[in-house]
Amino acid sequence: AYSPVKIINENIPLKMPVKNEPVKVNIENRYDFTNLNETDVYWNINGRGGVINPDIEPQSKGIMTFFPDVDIVPGDTLKLEFLRNGMMVDKYNLIIGERNRKEKVIKPSGKVKLEENVNEYLISGSKYLMTVNKKTGEININSCKGKEIISSGPELMILEDKNEIHSSGYPWPKPDVPPLEELNERCKNWQLTEITASSKKDGAKIIIEGRYEEATGQFILVFGDNGVLNIEYSFVTNKDMHPRQIGIVLFTPRKFDELSWERNSMWSSYPDNHIGRPKGTVKPYRPSYMPDVLRRTEPPWPWEMDSNKMGTNDFRATRTNIIKASLLDSEGSGITVNSDGSQQIRAFIHDKETGIIISDFYIPGLGSFMGEELRLQEFSDILPSGSIVKGLIKLSLKK
Repeated sequence: AYSPVKIINENIPLKMPVKNEPVKVNIENRYDFTNLNETDVYWNINGRGGVINPDIEPQSKGIMTFFPDVDIVPGDTLKLEFLRNGMMVDKYNLIIGERNRKEKVIKPSGKVKLEENVNEYLISGSKYLMTVNKKTGEININSCKGKEIISSGPELMILEDKNEIHSSGYPWPKPDVPPLEELNERCKNWQLTEITASSKKDGAKIIIEGRYEEATGQFILVFGDNGVLNIEYSFVTNKDMHPRQIGIVLFTPRKFDELSWERNSMWSSYPDNHIGRPKGTVKPYRPSYMPDVLRRTEPPWPWEMDSNKMGTNDFRATRTNIIKASLLDSEGSGITVNSDGSQQIRAFIHDKETGIIISDFYIPGLGSFMGEELRLQEFSDILPSGSIVKGLIKLSLKK
């Protein structure tokens, strides 16, 4: 939607003010006839604020100034609400100054014990035990107390955007394939060709080579004693495809069903229940006090709580540009995906497991509705045979 008041560069932190100087915000008044002094701008920093009526003419730009009576440190948030005639026009949450924090580098470390038998490799450390099936390359990770954390994976996903069914609902060209299953379709008919394992100072390294119908390549796993697992994948496609998502899929036991995330969002402010919000925590299904209703009956819950067998709209939505995302059980055990804002995650319920997709490429899957726009994106038309798809997934475990 077009907003009549626009903060210029809302995702760039505001300049940190010197002592006794105001916080300054560049704004564009897009109204045709309304001066911004006809609006009420409610502002708040650390619980203190007020209301201003900036004198900025229609169709012009200006600067709003705020004089907080509290100390400000880099990373504080200036919250703005624009109201006209008592009705909300727009909201912003603006970061003041650069956060002065050094992100901790998360990588595998600590030597582990590598053993093998006829069927599998066993990698054991002080907290976790990982097994790798020699025939399939499939992994399984348990805590040292026997609690299963990752039940299977990794599997390559090159999810094809075959039509516009998932946005328009019609037509469905493959009546023999349930629509929901196709949304989580992984590459098919995996055949392992070679698997090797070696012990390194930062953990165990497993190289898994093989072929799907869609692509040929390898997974490289590095697992350290600190419970950090890196999964690198690199594949060459065997046919032309029109991909919607490219990445890997892992499965956890069903009880790992609390999804939380932090991401770089397009806007600085979202409604609390919006599926695009920058951070949140959700469960897969509605609470018991929201039972199903009869068909053609208005439900007493909001849209994001609509659900199917994979979970609610909120739970199974793709979260783009993630910084981190976790899938935990009621005791706080589980997995965390650590990223840099370039990857996406999507969770779903699958029988007795919870699946999580970590993707390095994603388009919204809007079919012909956004044909011209999507063609501007990489792979948005055709991913030719012989193309390389690759990525690095960084996981940390919590027992």
